[in-house]
Amino acid sequence: MRPSDLRRRIVLQSRVTDRDSFGQQSTAWTDYLAGIVMGSAKVITGVTAGATTLLQCAGHGFAEGKLLTIAGITGMPGLPATFGVLAPTTNAFSIALDTSGLTLSASSATATPVSGVPASIEPLRAMEQQAANAMQASLTHRIDVRFHALLIDPLRIAGLRAIHVHGATTRTFMLSAGANVDSRNRWVSIMANEGSGLV
Repeated sequence: MRPSDLRRRIVLQSRVTDRDSFGQQSTAWTDYLAGIVMGSAKVITGVTAGATTLLQCAGHGFAEGKLLTIAGITGMPGLPATFGVLAPTTNAFSIALDTSGLTLSASSATATPVSGVPASIEPLRAMEQQAANAMQASLTHRIDVRFHALLIDPLRIAGLRAIHVHGATTRTFMLSAGANVDSRNRWVSIMANEGSGLV
């Protein structure tokens, strides 16, 4: 595998749990590995809850699909977390997070562009899928990334999910254990199941 093969950009996220004021457990996803910062943070001045969350951000200049790390919104679980820009206008954009029924406040909120993690995402061939499913049900893809110190523990990887944003589409992959290819700290290969788990 060559670095040029890593044409996709993903964000790896870990699950966090919390309890609301009524004692009900809630689950959200927060960033585990999102790449490097690609520009200055923009101030979010307002937020509207809904099936997708609308963020007011004057003159932001973000294109649809741009990866942004959102932070500082009171009442939004899992922050900081990275999302792709949806339906941008001059002074606002949305993110694919259902916040219906939540009370949100953007008193110190920011949106910071990030690179994502270079990766290749390939569907498993029939024989690969059969072998993978003998160990764990419903594995559909293989994701390859460059080695990173946060990806040493294969069991830790198995608790993560990956998101891949392309334009207005966000794909979600639940990760299985990863393997340090050739044990040479160059590549990590991870089996994954697309479209499963909490979003």
